[in-house]
Amino acid sequence: MKSKKGNQMVAYNIQSVVDYDTKLICAINVTHRQTYHYELLKIAEKAINNIGKVPQTMSVDTIYLNEISLSFFANNNINGLIPIRKQSNERIGRLSDNLYHKDLFAYLFEQDAFLCLKARF
Repeated sequence: MKSKKGNQMVAYNIQSVVDYDTKLICAINVTHRQTYHYELLKIAEKAINNIGKVPQTMSVDTIYLNEISLSFFANNNINGLIPIRKQSNERIGRLSDNLYHKDLFAYLFEQDAFLCLKARF
């Protein structure tokens, strides 16, 4: 895979699926791709094959928040729990100092407007 500086290097991204109740690893996936944004289908299908049934709910990392993952959940009737990046950044205390950052606004669909959540004057 390529490093952040563009150099080729031997490296891997590893994903795992863990059963919430038993805490046992159900599946592992290894890829040489620089990012694993689109690897959810592979690891989820391995887990479903290994446990022999489709789970009702799956909780995954923010990085899987994309149309392919959401379609997978919808097509398989799985309740997909994926935090948005703002939730992840709030949890670790890494919100932007930019007064106009998108995380400081909520979209009001009915009014077609944005609401400032934290005015800093």
